[in-house]
Amino acid sequence: MTHPETPPLAAAHSRQQALQNSFGSESGGVAAVFSGKAADYQAARPDYPLGLLQHLRQGLPAAAHVVDLGAGTGLLSAGLLQQGLRVTAVEPSAAMRSAAEQALGREPGFASSAGSAEATGLTHGCADLITAAQAFHWFDIEAARRECLRLLKPGAQVALIWNDRVREDPLQQELDALFDAFGGARRAAQKQHMSPGDEGERAGLPQFFGGAVPAGLHWPHEHWLDEAGLASLAFSRSYIPARASEEGQVLLGQLSRLFARFANGPRLAMCYRTLAVIGRPA
Repeated sequence: MTHPETPPLAAAHSRQQALQNSFGSESGGVAAVFSGKAADYQAARPDYPLGLLQHLRQGLPAAAHVVDLGAGTGLLSAGLLQQGLRVTAVEPSAAMRSAAEQALGREPGFASSAGSAEATGLTHGCADLITAAQAFHWFDIEAARRECLRLLKPGAQVALIWNDRVREDPLQQELDALFDAFGGARRAAQKQHMSPGDEGERAGLPQFFGGAVPAGLHWPHEHWLDEAGLASLAFSRSYIPARASEEGQVLLGQLSRLFARFANGPRLAMCYRTLAVIGRPA
């Protein structure tokens, strides 16, 4: 059944389409957004708190199979494997998928797929749990909802997960100012999609779950970075120019000065609030 869009959901869909369109078909579309950013992504994006991973593990059968949509370089997949779960990392970007395979390919229970959230290519009814971390804003919500229902075993659920930056943190505010200055039209499109704050990204949740949205679960999280890591965190953003570009070199200098201001010795702490919304689409 297709769920009709209310005005707020229609607006969310419009913002999401604008975000995807901002990357342009000439660059290979959404699947190619991170093709040149896999190394920076893997080096600096945060992992996920142990409390979340343990919560996801609870209630699942032994050797349960998790389908991790938009798995990227495998940051969430790695944590799920450490919980003794079998994981299929679904990632449309060849570069990101290759990074996940290099990092996790020898881990028992790991597999990867070149599919997308809308068309995974996996077997009907294969998933004890579906996860998607930092990826929901790239999904065609209705198509992804249908694909999740096709994959889920009876009673199985989907966990949509975000590491939200603590935006009142002065370091995060300084980073946001740099992202605004160097992110151009792509950054503007993402800010429109995410507005207000992180909640804009989640405006499509009622459509995905078919009505009432499950209550969110939260965990504090902290990720420590050295100066190179802070640079990688910035350059892993989809809207930030390439490091070797003229703009990228200017940004690199500003990031170095930012690190010097906020570092505690050789590192600084990036603070996050991890959110999980767990339920079964209707």
